[in-house]
Amino acid sequence: MLLQWTQSTPFIHNAKCSHSEHLALKLAIEQCIEKACSLLVSNIQNDSLYLLFEWFPDVATLSVVVTDSSKMQDAPYVIECQFTLSDNNADMSEQIQYWIRDYLTTCASFMQYSLVAAFHCQGREHSVLL
Repeated sequence: MLLQWTQSTPFIHNAKCSHSEHLALKLAIEQCIEKACSLLVSNIQNDSLYLLFEWFPDVATLSVVVTDSSKMQDAPYVIECQFTLSDNNADMSEQIQYWIRDYLTTCASFMQYSLVAAFHCQGREHSVLL
C-alpha cells in the first residue's frame, strides 16, 4: 500500500504521497478512491447525490466528499491526500481527472451506490461529471 491514512479529526482521513512518478501518483489516486468508497456506507445520506473529487492545484491536494445536489451539504467523512509534485508535473488537473474517471469505470465498490461522480479544479460551480 502506497498511502498511510491518518485522521486529523474524527471525520477527516489524511494521507500524503511523496512520490512524483506518474505510476505512483495513479496508484495513490486509486487508493484515495477506494478509501472514499470504503466510507460510503457511513457517508450516504438521504440527499446525497455526488461523489465529488476536488483537486486543489495550488496545494496539490485531492479531496473526496459526498455531497448533495447543491454541492453545499457535505457528508461527514472526507478524504484528503496531499501530493508532492515536481516541476515536470505541476499542472496535473487533466491527468488526475482522467485517472479518476478511468478507475471508476471498473470500481465495484463505487458501482454499489447510486452516486454521480464529479470533478473540479476551479470551484464546485465548475464541476464536471465523470
